Parts: sequence; C-alpha cells; structure tokens
Amino acid sequence: MPRWHRLLVAGLAALLMAADVPPGQLLLDRGAQALAAGDLAEARSRYLRALELAPTEAERARAEAGLGRVSLAEGDTDAAARRFESALARNPDCAPALRGTASLAERSGDRERAHDLLRRAIEADPWSEASHAQRFALTGLAPGEPPASEAAARARAAEHPYDPRANLAAGRLRASRGETEAARAHLEQAIWFGDLAPAAARQAYALLVQLDPGWKERRYVPVHVFADETLRARPDWEFRLRLRLLEISAALDGVLATAFAPASVTGFDAHGAGERLENLEAAFRASRPQVPGRGILAVFTERPLRRSGGNLGQATFLGRLLVVRSEPKERGLRTLAHELIHLYGGVHVSAEAPSLMNPAGRDWNLDPANARIVRALRVRTFGPGGREPNVLARIDLEETTNAYLNAIRTNLLLRRLGLEKGQRRRVRELDPHLGDVSSFAAELLWRSERRVEAVRLLEVAGTLYGPRTPRGRATRIRADELRQALKAYYGVD
Repeated sequence: MPRWHRLLVAGLAALLMAADVPPGQLLLDRGAQALAAGDLAEARSRYLRALELAPTEAERARAEAGLGRVSLAEGDTDAAARRFESALARNPDCAPALRGTASLAERSGDRERAHDLLRRAIEADPWSEASHAQRFALTGLAPGEPPASEAAARARAAEHPYDPRANLAAGRLRASRGETEAARAHLEQAIWFGDLAPAAARQAYALLVQLDPGWKERRYVPVHVFADETLRARPDWEFRLRLRLLEISAALDGVLATAFAPASVTGFDAHGAGERLENLEAAFRASRPQVPGRGILAVFTERPLRRSGGNLGQATFLGRLLVVRSEPKERGLRTLAHELIHLYGGVHVSAEAPSLMNPAGRDWNLDPANARIVRALRVRTFGPGGREPNVLARIDLEETTNAYLNAIRTNLLLRRLGLEKGQRRRVRELDPHLGDVSSFAAELLWRSERRVEAVRLLEVAGTLYGPRTPRGRATRIRADELRQALKAYYGVD
C-alpha cells in the first residue's frame, strides 16, 4: 500500500461517517469563520465560549490557539505567544498553535524554528491545508539550477519540501542508493504537488513505476483545477484543492487505482453566475475558451446552495469536465468521487440502493453493476477528440457492452420498465442521465453488430429523454432512421 494511501486510511472512515457537530466544535468553526472574515470581536467571543464548553483538552487547546490568532491579528504578539503556549501545554500536537508559534518565530527571523514547527503541525494533521499553505509560503520553490552534490540534493528537498524538482532529484538519488522507501516518499511528494512543476511530476511517476509494483499497476491522470472567486477568497485554496485530489485518489484506489494528480491549479471569473452549477459551467467555458489538451477539467466553487434540490456536483457522462460545489469535507469528498465515476461511465442507481452512485446516499462502495462498468472503462483516457479516441478505441467492446446492458436492465426493472417488455411504455419520470447511458449502450450494440437491440435501446433512450424534448425527438428520429435502414437492407423490422 503506497504511503499516501496509508496516511489516509485511518481517518477517512470516521470523517465520512461524521454525525452532528458538537457545540464546542461548532463554536470553533464559527470562530474560524469570523476570524477569516476579519470580525475579531466575534471571533474572540466564539473562541472564549468554546473554551468554556469544549469537553476535551484538545478542543480547549484549539480555542486557546484561536484566541492567539485573534491577538496576532490585532498585533499583540505577547498575548498571542501566551495563548499559543497555553494551547501547546494542553495539547503538544495542536496544529493551529504550532502554526501560530511558527508565525511568531518567522517574525523574529528564526526561519529554521518556524519550519520545524510547521513540520510538526503537518505531522499532527497531514490534511491541514492551512499548515501546508503556511509551510509553502515559508519555503517556496528551490533555485532553478540543479544541486551541485548529493548533500545539496538532500538539503534542497528538506528545505523546499513542495518543490517537485527538488523531490525528483532527491528521489533519484535515494533510488540509486537502494533506499526505496525514502525514494518513494520524495517521488510521491513530487506527484501530489505536480502543478508546481508538471514535467518533474511526470518523471517522478515514471520512476515510481520502476521502483514500486503498486505504482506499476496505477494509472496517472493529470487534473487541471479551476477555482472561482468564492473559493479563491480562502488564503489556502490551492492546497485545499491539491489535498482534495490526493484524498480522492486514495478513497477510490480500490476501484480505479489511479493517481489524480494536479497538473495546473488556477482561477476563473464567474461573477454573476449565481448558484446553479450549469450557469457556473457556462461561465467557466466563456472565460476559458482554450483549455489544456489532456487531463480532467475540474471546476470548484464555494457558492452556497440556498435552495432545496440544487446539485452539489455535475459531470459530463464519459467526458472530461466536472463541476463540484465545495461542501464540508465528508460530503464534498463523496460528491467529487461520485462525479469522477460519471467520467468513467458510472450510472445512477435507485435512491434505496447502498452505492456511491446513489446521489442521495452516504455509502462509498460501488454497487456490482457500476463496479463492472468502471472495471471496463478504467482504461479510458482524457485527451482531445472526444469519445472515439479516449473511450471507444480503448475499451473491450464486448465486456463494456455487457456491463452497460446489465446496468440498464437493473435500472429499468427498478423503474418497472424492463428491456424485454417495456420499451414502448411511457416512463412516468424522465431521466436524461439514463437516456445518455442508453444512447451510449445503443452505440456499443451497433458497433457489435447487434443492430436490432441497438435500435430498440435507442428508442428507450428517446423515451427517457422525454418524447417532447429536443433530445428525445432527435433520438427517436434517429432510431426510426436506423429501423428503416435495417428493414431496407436486411428485411428486419
């Protein structure tokens, strides 16, 4: 199991199944929100109340650290230092207090101590984007010229832990000396912060494939991350999204065995788009008419969902674009996973089904039908040219066709619209998503020369789109044309 995966396993299950937030935690979160908004009086009030109500020393330490950050924002470094010291006395692994003490050390010119404190903060909480962002602000990227010696290569990776080039050089050095575990750690670090030096990240992956059998079986998919202005208001937004890709890679490792690595992290203008994700997607396309040629396009927003029934995420079925609303971690991570599976051809399942592809559910396991689809589609790529070069030219046609027919039968039977008996019955509830799935499966059947089945399934797709909708009419017209062609050439009705 790769190191990045082992780091995640222990805490992910508890995180995803988190229940109601206790009062102390809620006060801490609201204190942090007030501090981020610059409302220092409100932040102090929330943190003081949390200090009274928090049931554990760890939570009281976080409240003390929050009060220290308020004092730091007010310019009272002595009061801040006392608060941070008190927090660390309660909990030596309190990451916010370690970050605050690091800020004081940096202000006094002691960069080495600041770096050590931030390293400790990350060891205490590896998924804290704030700790990573602060450490990167302190360490930055290494100079462009290659290190002059082995000692210099080691020192550079230690001094610039997020620089993919420095980690690549250190990984090569460790690998040449047979230090496989240490080499793997450096090379994985180069991958997960690869947008800072994409060429170095690709080289790190190539070397990992040679060193580690686990990575030899793992695919490498570049992800181009785009954040709107609501998300970019966070000072640590870039690290939040980088870490989110690392988390989702680990969470889906058993299904996809794929490293979704950041190839670029940038912003776009979505002013006036509102909260609807389709409008946000339109704003993204308008502001980014030219996008990278290869890789997944992942659009993120923190626009709150103010109306019931709105989408948390959406993805182009078997495409390369997804749009996700950045929600609290346990829900936002599942939404991202759900939409990624759509890019690999995943199909919605019944609201009662325990599956990641149940949009209303909380489960992370894939149902058997979707697991079969993903196994067949895992070989797809994300480049220019659409489905033909990225999907159809790469899949096992028979395996993929049968996987989709199985999923569609299951879905339609649950809707009381079986393939054998119900093609011409009116669907009580339209389902454009299942229409897309059925249209794709019909194309697979046609390519497999199962043409009568293809036409029948295309008719089902037209019904699912809605007979009176533009897509429904176009699909039914196409089905009629193909049926007439079959009758003319083969005498088949």
